Amino acid sequence: MSTNTTHSQKNGLSALFAALLVGGLSSFASAAPANPAGACCYEDPDIGGLICVEVTPNECDAVGGYYYGIGTTCSDPFVECEPLHDDGACCYNDPAYGLVCSVMDEGACLDLGGYWYGPGTVCSDPFVECDPLPEEGACCIEEGGPGSGYWYCVEVTEQICDDHWGVWYGAGSLCTDPGVNCDPIDDCDAVPGSDCAGRPQYDDQEYMSFGPGRVAVQTVSPGIPGDRMLTVFDLSGIGSQPFNTAFPIGRYAHASWTAANLGSILGLAIDEYGNIFVTASQTWNIDIMGPSGWGAVYRIDAHSAAISTFAVLPTASSSLGSITYDCEHGQFFVSSFEDGLIYRLDYTTGAILDTFDHGTPWSGSPGPVALGDRPFGLEVNGERLYYGLWNEDLNNNSPSVNNEIWSVQLDTTGMPVAGAEQLEIVLTDFYVDNNYAFSSPVADIDFSPEGTMVLGERSQAGITNMSAHVARVLEYECVDGAWVLTPHTFHVGSIQESAAGGVDAKANRVWASGDALHLGSGDNIYGFQGLPATGGSIVDSWLVDYNNDLTIQDKTLLGDLVVTRQDDGPDPEADCPVIQVLDVECGTLFAPFEFDLSLGVSNMDSTHTITSVTMTPPAGDTLTPDHVTMALPPLHSWPFDSVLTGAAQGSTVCIDFEVTFSNGAVCTETICIDLPMCIIVVPGDFNFDGIVDVNDLMFIIGLWGEVCDGMDNDCTVGDADGSGVIDLGDLLIVLENWS
Repeated sequence: MSTNTTHSQKNGLSALFAALLVGGLSSFASAAPANPAGACCYEDPDIGGLICVEVTPNECDAVGGYYYGIGTTCSDPFVECEPLHDDGACCYNDPAYGLVCSVMDEGACLDLGGYWYGPGTVCSDPFVECDPLPEEGACCIEEGGPGSGYWYCVEVTEQICDDHWGVWYGAGSLCTDPGVNCDPIDDCDAVPGSDCAGRPQYDDQEYMSFGPGRVAVQTVSPGIPGDRMLTVFDLSGIGSQPFNTAFPIGRYAHASWTAANLGSILGLAIDEYGNIFVTASQTWNIDIMGPSGWGAVYRIDAHSAAISTFAVLPTASSSLGSITYDCEHGQFFVSSFEDGLIYRLDYTTGAILDTFDHGTPWSGSPGPVALGDRPFGLEVNGERLYYGLWNEDLNNNSPSVNNEIWSVQLDTTGMPVAGAEQLEIVLTDFYVDNNYAFSSPVADIDFSPEGTMVLGERSQAGITNMSAHVARVLEYECVDGAWVLTPHTFHVGSIQESAAGGVDAKANRVWASGDALHLGSGDNIYGFQGLPATGGSIVDSWLVDYNNDLTIQDKTLLGDLVVTRQDDGPDPEADCPVIQVLDVECGTLFAPFEFDLSLGVSNMDSTHTITSVTMTPPAGDTLTPDHVTMALPPLHSWPFDSVLTGAAQGSTVCIDFEVTFSNGAVCTETICIDLPMCIIVVPGDFNFDGIVDVNDLMFIIGLWGEVCDGMDNDCTVGDADGSGVIDLGDLLIVLENWS
């Protein structure tokens, strides 16, 4: 985990830290509040509904309630005890009245071909819009024609906008809308990733045995042993598992998820409710066409796990690429290798809303579309759609061409704005055996909670040919208007760079599909890897084999990967400790300053012991000690002290903490501390060295008789008695405090 937190900002963690101390060291127990009461929401059988009371955690647990934390009250705005109503606002087309809104359940809304806004919504909610859109919309036009460089916005019809070579933002859009930008976009623009993939809720007993945390979902080739094209993995207890080895993990694959029912699939997306969407793909070495052809997008229901055909896109001789769910606009984007188009699909019906063509207009010829005109990985971030452009691969590489990441502006309705695309990243070369270089195409894109862009390459040797060990996971950040590689390196697998195309970036882990995570007799791990968010390798990663058979090698058989959001239950990434700066005091009153630090570490892991904490201050500063050994058991806390030397009083110092566990796992965190001012001002100490001596006497003599007008800072400092003149009164103060 990696955070930058000042000493003054860490009060929010103190309640958690104090609670852990109750079960830890008695010397720390005084930090626990006397009355740890808080808001508790539970089902009261007498009234037949949810109510809120303020009780202790144990009392809340005894009635099966949800505890909001020490110090919370039932009046806090985030304490919600009212269940959402099953019905919600539905906007649909009434034959007699046109677009109307009515509150109903989701099934009834879908039967009417309407758009359902979710449980508990009402037609008066500001985001529920059922009025027909006007014909006019915001249009960015270059004054004087293309090339002038001066853009302005007008609200006109699409035809008028096209006639003036403008960029139209859609019917009903306004020039004042936040998504309308007529300034040329020449730098990067990113926001934290949406992380909206919901967890499926299958009613199958095997799946119901999973813990309450996140799940991972992965697609594979039809050549995988076991004939399961899709598997769901339980990540709830992974935080207590060892790194760099196989371990027990819950797996679920419905009996219907076979090659006969899905065919070859690759692209993977999950909506807020846990429905899974996959795309037909001819990118494996073994390909089987599914029941709805090579243009199929299949939907796997979040409750029944049943497969249905969501959409069928036009294909003649090729297939689809990737799929992403745009939860901000409630829609899907799908890339097609057949025609080089990116299709925008309606969330409810799967209908094609429109298409975006990056490069050369499609000629209508059967695919696959040519390199350089072939979008692959997709992701929406902010008001832009990002896509990987497949320009080269293992067998089609060029010293002058690399794969690229592009983006295109979305209008207020979520439609890509033609002409508003821009190049974001040109991938660096990957050197193989030091004799030639190329980059593998990007099959997946994700944005981390910090807004960095994480890319998953795939070892393609052609559009219908998969290879391995020549694909990376790369992370870029926006610095001074440009995307640059971060210093974090993500080594997937045990051979070269063995990423397999799927990637999902969470707060503390980057999850990636991978070949040959382990390779050896009876120890062949092929599936996905959970790396530290700051970079790592198999040494500090969780390794998960797809089919739980370590005797076989599933080389070139791994596909896309999605990890769901965290709704409740333990977070599998929250195994790292809580580190607190409990107090900072001045150890000396003059330079070089020393600061006494009182620190504490709380072991959040439920299984492993913390064995040491190592601290690294900024260059030029020292910590004594900088390494503390301990035997801190799970769910306990440990206080320790250290002395910081060399830092300036009143400054902010960032210290890197490295915490080591008994199983070899390592967590890192950076904590920034605001240091206090240490000098005690002694009257007559004009040079602020903590001593009144001959230096201060000479300072007064040098200013003797000067009248202080507020402009001369030395005079103001030397005027110890505040008379406005450097005279005998100031000299007497020096003599009275002579050290």
